[in-house]
Amino acid sequence: MQRYNVTIERNRTLNGCSNKLITIARKNNVNLDDFFQNYKGIEGFTASMKTMYSVSLCIDQVREVSINCYGFDIGIFDIDCYSFSSIYNEIIFSSHNYFSAYKNRLNSSFLFSTYSDAFDFLQYHKKIDDCMYDVEHTELLSIYRVLRPN
Repeated sequence: MQRYNVTIERNRTLNGCSNKLITIARKNNVNLDDFFQNYKGIEGFTASMKTMYSVSLCIDQVREVSINCYGFDIGIFDIDCYSFSSIYNEIIFSSHNYFSAYKNRLNSSFLFSTYSDAFDFLQYHKKIDDCMYDVEHTELLSIYRVLRPN
Protein backbone atom coordinates (compact mmCIF):
# COMPACT_ATOMS: atom_id res chain seq x y z
CA MET A 1 0.00 0.00 0.00
CA GLN A 2 1.35 3.41 -1.02
CA ARG A 3 2.09 5.91 1.76
CA TYR A 4 2.62 9.63 1.15
CA ASN A 5 4.38 12.17 3.37
CA VAL A 6 2.89 15.52 2.38
CA THR A 7 2.65 19.10 3.49
CA ILE A 8 -0.84 20.48 3.03
CA GLU A 9 -1.19 24.25 2.77
CA ARG A 10 -4.28 25.71 4.35
CA ASN A 11 -3.54 29.41 3.71
CA ARG A 12 -5.69 29.60 0.56
CA THR A 13 -8.39 27.58 2.30
CA LEU A 14 -8.74 29.91 5.31
CA ASN A 15 -7.34 33.20 4.05
CA GLY A 16 -8.64 35.16 7.00
CA CYS A 17 -11.86 33.15 7.25
CA SER A 18 -14.53 34.39 4.87
CA ASN A 19 -17.82 35.75 6.18
CA LYS A 20 -19.58 32.67 4.75
CA LEU A 21 -17.22 30.34 6.63
CA ILE A 22 -17.73 32.29 9.88
CA THR A 23 -21.51 32.21 9.46
CA ILE A 24 -21.56 28.46 8.80
CA ALA A 25 -19.18 27.83 11.72
CA ARG A 26 -21.51 29.72 14.07
CA LYS A 27 -24.56 27.87 12.75
CA ASN A 28 -22.79 24.52 13.18
CA ASN A 29 -21.31 25.42 16.60
CA VAL A 30 -17.71 25.16 15.38
CA ASN A 31 -15.00 27.06 17.24
CA LEU A 32 -12.79 28.19 14.35
CA ASP A 33 -9.65 28.67 16.47
CA ASP A 34 -9.99 25.16 17.90
CA PHE A 35 -10.79 23.70 14.51
CA PHE A 36 -7.84 25.16 12.61
CA GLN A 37 -5.39 24.36 15.42
CA ASN A 38 -6.44 20.72 15.58
CA TYR A 39 -7.75 19.77 12.13
CA LYS A 40 -5.59 17.05 10.52
CA GLY A 41 -7.65 16.26 7.42
CA ILE A 42 -6.61 16.22 3.77
CA GLU A 43 -8.35 19.46 2.70
CA GLY A 44 -5.93 21.87 1.04
CA PHE A 45 -3.16 22.33 -1.49
CA THR A 46 -0.05 20.15 -1.58
CA ALA A 47 2.94 22.38 -0.81
CA SER A 48 6.66 21.96 -1.16
CA MET A 49 7.53 24.00 1.96
CA LYS A 50 6.07 24.19 5.46
CA THR A 51 4.52 27.52 6.50
CA MET A 52 2.53 28.69 9.49
CA TYR A 53 -0.65 27.68 7.62
CA SER A 54 0.45 24.20 6.62
CA VAL A 55 0.48 20.81 8.26
CA SER A 56 2.73 17.82 7.56
CA LEU A 57 0.89 14.51 7.37
CA CYS A 58 1.36 10.94 6.27
CA ILE A 59 -1.53 9.59 4.16
CA ASP A 60 -2.34 6.01 3.19
CA GLN A 61 -5.37 3.75 2.79
CA VAL A 62 -4.68 1.17 5.49
CA ARG A 63 -7.72 0.31 7.64
CA GLU A 64 -5.96 -0.29 10.98
CA VAL A 65 -5.53 2.30 13.70
CA SER A 66 -1.99 2.73 14.98
CA ILE A 67 -0.36 4.81 17.71
CA ASN A 68 0.59 7.49 15.13
CA CYS A 69 -2.88 7.64 13.58
CA TYR A 70 -4.86 10.89 13.77
CA GLY A 71 -7.89 9.18 12.23
CA PHE A 72 -9.67 8.65 8.92
CA ASP A 73 -10.82 11.22 6.36
CA ILE A 74 -13.07 10.78 3.34
CA GLY A 75 -12.37 12.64 0.15
CA ILE A 76 -10.24 12.86 -2.94
CA PHE A 77 -6.52 12.99 -2.23
CA ASP A 78 -4.35 14.55 -4.95
CA ILE A 79 -0.62 14.43 -4.23
CA ASP A 80 0.06 17.02 -6.95
CA CYS A 81 -2.57 19.67 -6.32
CA TYR A 82 -5.70 20.18 -4.23
CA SER A 83 -7.27 17.55 -1.98
CA PHE A 84 -10.96 17.58 -1.11
CA SER A 85 -12.20 16.46 2.32
CA SER A 86 -15.83 15.50 2.74
CA ILE A 87 -15.50 15.96 6.51
CA TYR A 88 -14.29 19.54 6.03
CA ASN A 89 -16.84 20.50 3.36
CA GLU A 90 -19.91 18.47 4.27
CA ILE A 91 -19.79 17.87 8.01
CA ILE A 92 -17.94 20.85 9.48
CA PHE A 93 -18.61 23.64 6.97
CA SER A 94 -21.81 22.62 5.22
CA SER A 95 -24.83 24.87 5.06
CA HIS A 96 -26.94 21.68 4.77
CA ASN A 97 -27.72 19.36 7.66
CA TYR A 98 -27.49 16.03 5.81
CA PHE A 99 -24.49 14.86 7.84
CA SER A 100 -24.73 16.84 11.09
CA ALA A 101 -25.09 13.67 13.21
CA TYR A 102 -21.64 12.56 12.03
CA LYS A 103 -20.02 15.59 13.67
CA ASN A 104 -20.41 13.81 17.02
CA ARG A 105 -18.35 10.88 15.71
CA LEU A 106 -15.29 13.04 14.95
CA ASN A 107 -12.28 12.98 17.25
CA SER A 108 -10.14 15.90 18.47
CA SER A 109 -8.37 16.01 15.07
CA PHE A 110 -11.78 16.35 13.38
CA LEU A 111 -11.45 12.93 11.77
CA PHE A 112 -13.22 9.62 12.27
CA SER A 113 -11.43 7.53 14.91
CA THR A 114 -12.20 4.23 13.19
CA TYR A 115 -12.33 2.96 9.64
CA SER A 116 -15.80 1.61 10.44
CA ASP A 117 -17.17 5.10 11.21
CA ALA A 118 -15.60 6.45 8.01
CA PHE A 119 -17.09 3.58 6.01
CA ASP A 120 -20.52 4.21 7.58
CA PHE A 121 -20.31 7.85 6.54
CA LEU A 122 -19.26 6.96 2.99
CA GLN A 123 -22.20 4.54 2.63
CA TYR A 124 -24.67 7.13 3.96
CA HIS A 125 -23.10 9.75 1.67
CA LYS A 126 -23.83 7.54 -1.35
CA LYS A 127 -27.39 6.96 -0.15
CA ILE A 128 -27.99 10.72 0.17
CA ASP A 129 -26.52 11.23 -3.32
CA ASP A 130 -28.76 8.47 -4.73
CA CYS A 131 -31.75 10.42 -3.34
CA MET A 132 -30.59 13.37 -5.49
CA TYR A 133 -29.57 15.64 -2.62
CA ASP A 134 -26.88 18.23 -3.28
CA VAL A 135 -23.72 16.48 -2.06
CA GLU A 136 -20.26 16.11 -3.58
CA HIS A 137 -20.42 12.40 -4.33
CA THR A 138 -18.28 10.62 -6.90
CA GLU A 139 -16.84 7.15 -7.19
CA LEU A 140 -13.45 8.82 -6.58
CA LEU A 141 -14.30 9.42 -2.91
CA SER A 142 -12.10 7.21 -0.77
CA ILE A 143 -11.20 6.67 2.86
CA TYR A 144 -7.74 7.84 3.87
CA ARG A 145 -5.86 7.09 7.05
CA VAL A 146 -4.06 10.19 8.34
CA LEU A 147 -0.91 9.72 10.45
CA ARG A 148 1.85 11.78 11.98
CA PRO A 149 4.59 12.16 9.37
CA ASN A 150 7.55 9.76 9.35
